[in-house]
Amino acid sequence: MWFGILTLLTALTIAGVAAWFSIAGLMAIFSAAALPIAVMAGTLEVGKLLTASWLYRYWNDTSLALKAYLSTAVLILMLITSMGIFGYLSKAHLDQAGVSGDAIATVERIDGQIAREENRISIIEDRIAGIGNGGFDVQDSIDAQIQIRDTAWEQVQGDIDYNQGQIDSVRTQLTSDLNALSTRLDALDQAVNDLREKGVEVITTEEGGTFRRAETETIDYGAQADVLRGTQQKDRDEISDQQKSLRTQATADIKVFQDAIDRYRSQAQETIQNANAEINRLRNQSTDSQDDMLDQIDTFNTQIDDIYGVIATLKDEKFEAESEVRELEKEVGPIKYVAQLLY
Repeated sequence: MWFGILTLLTALTIAGVAAWFSIAGLMAIFSAAALPIAVMAGTLEVGKLLTASWLYRYWNDTSLALKAYLSTAVLILMLITSMGIFGYLSKAHLDQAGVSGDAIATVERIDGQIAREENRISIIEDRIAGIGNGGFDVQDSIDAQIQIRDTAWEQVQGDIDYNQGQIDSVRTQLTSDLNALSTRLDALDQAVNDLREKGVEVITTEEGGTFRRAETETIDYGAQADVLRGTQQKDRDEISDQQKSLRTQATADIKVFQDAIDRYRSQAQETIQNANAEINRLRNQSTDSQDDMLDQIDTFNTQIDDIYGVIATLKDEKFEAESEVRELEKEVGPIKYVAQLLY
C-alpha cells in the first residue's frame, strides 16, 4: 500500500514538473502570446494525462481505430511537451550565456583601460628619464602627445560600438514587437472593412404570389461593421497601450546607451583637448632651471601615483568581474564535461 502511494506521488511529481517546464518553455518560445500559450499548454498537458489514463482503463473495450487515434494524439502531445521543455532549458542556457558574455566584455573593457593607464605611466617615466639626463626631448614628448591625440577615438571606439549595438538591438526588438501589434490591429480593421464593403443587401424572405407582394429584408452591413468595431474597441485600446508602453521602455533603454556613448565621446574630446594643450605648452616652453626640473619630476611622480591608484581600482573591478566569470564557469562546468564525454 505504501509503495503504491509512493509510486503515485512520484508519478504526479514527475508529471507536474514536466508540465511546468513544458508550459514555461512554450511561453518562452511564443512570448508574444504568453497567456494564451499557457492556457493552451496546460490544457494539452491535462488532455495528455487524461487520454493516457483513459487508454489504460478502456484499452480492451476500445476499437482499433480509436486506439490508433488516441495513441497518436498522446505521442504528438508528448512531442509538444518535449519541445516546451527544450525551449525552457534553452532559454535558461542562453540567459546564463548572456550573463557570462557581459562579464567577459567587462573584463576586456577593464583590460583596455588598464593598458591605457600603463601607457600613460610609460610616457611620464620617459619624461622623467629625459629630465634626469639634463632635460627631456621636447619633440619626443610632442610626438607622444600627438600619438595620444590621434588614438583618442580608437581607445573609446570599442565601447561606442558596443553601446551602439545595444541601441540597434533595442530598436530591432521594438520594431518586431510593434509589427506584431500592427498585424493584430490590421486583422481587426480587415474584419470591419470586409463587412463594410458589402454595403446594403436586400434579400427576399418570402416569394409573393398573385395577390400579395414578396416579403424582403434589408441587411445593412455598414451598421453591422460599426457594431463590430465597437466590440473590438477593448482590443484596440489594449494594442494602443502596449504600443505606447513598448515605445516608452525602448526610449528609456536607448537613452541609457546613448548617454554612455556621449560620455565616451566627451572623454575622447577631453583627451584630444588636453593633448593639444600639452603640445602647445611644450612648443612654447623654454629651458627651465634645475629646480623647475625637480618640480616637474615631483609632479610627474604624483601623476604616476595617481595613475597607480586608478589601476588598483580597475584591477579590483577586474577581479570582481573575473570572479563572476569563474562562478559561471563552475556552473556550466558539468554540462561542458557531459558534452566532451559525448562528443
